[in-house]
Amino acid sequence: MSSLVLYMVKYENDQKAAMLTTPEMRDRAAIHRAAISDFDSTPSAQYGSYGEYDMIYIYAMPNDKALAANLHLTD
Repeated sequence: MSSLVLYMVKYENDQKAAMLTTPEMRDRAAIHRAAISDFDSTPSAQYGSYGEYDMIYIYAMPNDKALAANLHLTD
């Protein structure tokens, strides 16, 4: 049974600076798609946001085992 995941990301200042100077780090959505593809997951939505969090990702994990592994990596 698949599960929807709401993943909220807050970047530190050094990470934001690296995004400005390193072209391959600018497309955060592509980096996120590559990270979740290891779990046969598909993104539903990806948003930039204002406030405490910088990015919001919504994606579906195919099963509980993949969800647990993904959450362990993002802890």
